[in-house]
Amino acid sequence: MGGADSFCGLTGGCYFETNDVYPRAIEDAYKYWLEDNPDTQPDRERIVKPPVEILEKFIIPDDDVEASLDLVLITPIDEDGCYEADDDHDTPALLEPEPGSIGAFVNFTISDMPYYSGFRALHCDEKKFVGKLTKLYNDQDYFQQHFEDGVDYTNVNLISNKMYVRLDAFRVLMGRFPEIGMHMLYRVLFRRDSLDWEQCGLMAQDAFWLNVADKNEDEDVELFWLRLLSRTDITPDEIVQEAKMGRGRLYYHSRVDRFPSADYLPSLNPGSGPSVLSKLTFDLLWYLCENFIDNVQDVAALAVLDRATRTFILPHIDRISKRIIELHHPYLFPIGTRDYARGLEEFDEWDRIWKGQSEAWCAYARECRLSPHMKNRARMWRIAGNVRDQISKAGLLPPDGSSQARTQDVWSL
Repeated sequence: MGGADSFCGLTGGCYFETNDVYPRAIEDAYKYWLEDNPDTQPDRERIVKPPVEILEKFIIPDDDVEASLDLVLITPIDEDGCYEADDDHDTPALLEPEPGSIGAFVNFTISDMPYYSGFRALHCDEKKFVGKLTKLYNDQDYFQQHFEDGVDYTNVNLISNKMYVRLDAFRVLMGRFPEIGMHMLYRVLFRRDSLDWEQCGLMAQDAFWLNVADKNEDEDVELFWLRLLSRTDITPDEIVQEAKMGRGRLYYHSRVDRFPSADYLPSLNPGSGPSVLSKLTFDLLWYLCENFIDNVQDVAALAVLDRATRTFILPHIDRISKRIIELHHPYLFPIGTRDYARGLEEFDEWDRIWKGQSEAWCAYARECRLSPHMKNRARMWRIAGNVRDQISKAGLLPPDGSSQARTQDVWSL
């Protein structure tokens, strides 16, 4: 499956063209291998025609498409902090960039016009950001007619030695590690040999969204998808689940700033019999939960053992759950930075969901387990820790004591 030559330097992910969110490449692969060239396909007896009703459930949601286009450009800048782009401008590669030599430009957008999808335009409308790019086209130019009046844009295809990162991932990185300077980030992203994208499968000419699958080493990605869709040992819904949250890894494309909402847990019926935990005092039970349980599911399981244990736990289950999240799953809280525009949007999203109500933490953790956004957020958190570790290994920052521990977080709530 072909791809583009642009990818997110922080996550390894690709952007989406708005006319290419349906997995027609899987249908094309079936037609090529099974219909046009059947003798080249060893699995032809076991491969079925991809069901349209399942493929339609693979379609990337508009909200995730939007996030893939909402980017930050990381590029060398002039001494005055600006970047003046013209047809002859060619930025040098900076393998050892100095502080102040790299700028971060937000609101880097990619045109959603299919024919002109290779045209990328950037504008900066916040003076707190580094510089403002100059306009390359006049008001009569076809491209300029499709963007906001009075805002300067430039075609960033003319900028060499640049990197870009998704804004939602950028917020996680800078919110977790505000000490990272743009010259540090650029150095790590530009070299990228030591970065761990958790086998993302996307980058450079492979930047196509279906290539994200966790295929076998000797397996073509097209075959992976055809084999998954042809499985008879699982239901169609389980195939979709495997595609989104399992080895298909489509959750890698989910934006990470969409928190799930949750209602408080309903009242529970009495248990079948007393458990030994009901004999513990509340102080001992609290000590057990706070110090030996790192999984909110385990707390919920304790709450259904019997009436006595539930009487201890239920009034405090959200408090206990919040403490577990704080200690073991901090990525489930909103995070941000005041150093960059749009750096606090996660808190706005959080307020929109909870509307000032007290959070139902136990139920929230349950919903997070089902959310592709939160599963990808956990991955972003680990990647951010890896970036911080690489910056430390380069001698640009001292080691971070919490980085290694938090990058070991597993997706178990």
